[in-house]
Amino acid sequence: MFLLGSQYSDVATLGCCPRYTGGQTYFYPAFNAGRSEDALKFAHEFAEFLASPVALEAVMRVRASKGIRMTAFHGNFFVRQTDLLALPNVSRDHSYTIEVGIEENITTPTVCFQTALLHTTCFGERRIRVLTLALPVTNSISEVFTSADQIAITTLLANKAVERSLSSKLEDARDALTNKMIDILGVYKSALTGSQSGASPQLQICDNLKLLPLLSLGLLKHVGLRTSSQIPTDLRSYAMCLLTTMPSQLLIPYLHPRFYSLHNLSQEAGTYGSEGTIMPESLNLSSEKLERHGAYLLEDGQNIFIWIGRQVSPQLCIDLLDVRSYEEIRAGKVYNI
Repeated sequence: MFLLGSQYSDVATLGCCPRYTGGQTYFYPAFNAGRSEDALKFAHEFAEFLASPVALEAVMRVRASKGIRMTAFHGNFFVRQTDLLALPNVSRDHSYTIEVGIEENITTPTVCFQTALLHTTCFGERRIRVLTLALPVTNSISEVFTSADQIAITTLLANKAVERSLSSKLEDARDALTNKMIDILGVYKSALTGSQSGASPQLQICDNLKLLPLLSLGLLKHVGLRTSSQIPTDLRSYAMCLLTTMPSQLLIPYLHPRFYSLHNLSQEAGTYGSEGTIMPESLNLSSEKLERHGAYLLEDGQNIFIWIGRQVSPQLCIDLLDVRSYEEIRAGKVYNI
């Protein structure tokens, strides 16, 4: 669903249609067809959507070994049965999150999960895609923590926070997210570190979970979950739509944007290396990194923000934006530079 308008669009209500039909919401706030940056952005995304392959008339079923059952499903679909999801269309850019629960003691050394997607291709062929995953079983809490995936956990927390805010209140969703992090870190401290961390005010977390508190903070500060009366309702609702559909590799930079300085790039930045384009070193998301003579780029996968300090050198203005001074820099929304 593409929502274009210069006024209030009620994304919260209209977004229910793609939510239950496996679709996706595109929102263009303050859209003006006569403004080139708005028209070009819509034309590009609409053309990309039409050219992308999709699966039609799909149903998805998830099974697991004995003793494990699916407790909740998150994403854009319609739940037809307890373990059967109906998806009128399936996009390659969507993600689906499933919670599982342990009902009884598991005695086998491994457990298996299997997802089957029955769908029709764009060419009218009826196909089934099956994904099977086998995981080892352990009684060690330390092995559970050291094998946990912080990206998957963040994706689940984002979906649950949005669902909680829609069914209850935004404050309840934020409190639930904070309490969940407290529970995770509390169990980690008591079970893995014990009395060894008593003298240290800082908790040493295993490498695979080091970014989890930071990503959770990014969720709390995100426009979809931030408590502020200055955020338009449409913009907040659209952000929630993205949080529940984005694949993990796109969700992480959406929560924790990439931040680069442009005034002190290395000679190799932007060139091609053995592993592709060499990117500059990213900076921490802190105002302490901003300098009055600098130029910075912030990118979250949806938008790119460029900040130019007032004391920026004229040569940098020419090199970056082809203008002679700071006063000639065009502020506001642009499609390209």
